[in-house]
Amino acid sequence: MRKSKMASKRKFVLHTEEELSKKQRALVPKNTRRSNEKAVRAFQAYLDEVNEPKPILELTVEELDKHLSGFWPSLRKIPKEEGGENEENEPEKYKTSSLDGFRYGLKRYCITPNSHEHF
Repeated sequence: MRKSKMASKRKFVLHTEEELSKKQRALVPKNTRRSNEKAVRAFQAYLDEVNEPKPILELTVEELDKHLSGFWPSLRKIPKEEGGENEENEPEKYKTSSLDGFRYGLKRYCITPNSHEHF
């Protein structure tokens, strides 16, 4: 009798690819996702600036190393209407903790499967 009751209950719920993707995105907190997107946009903008035609995920380790070594010292805040520039009218540098956020965001983008699909 017990086997017949278990056979009628379903142990698994099947999901569509869209539902799975939505659940995976929900696992990453909103602020983390925004931070990741900001880091990727900034690095991709740098690659565009230095005329690198490859997307981030297609760069070799050597190319990535070369570009990251140029990216970090050149990264600056975008000036806002007021207060985004210093006395010499140059864009401000990011704080070390902000650069850490960019670094972690790029790392998550590169090592997490399918993390780039929603960018």
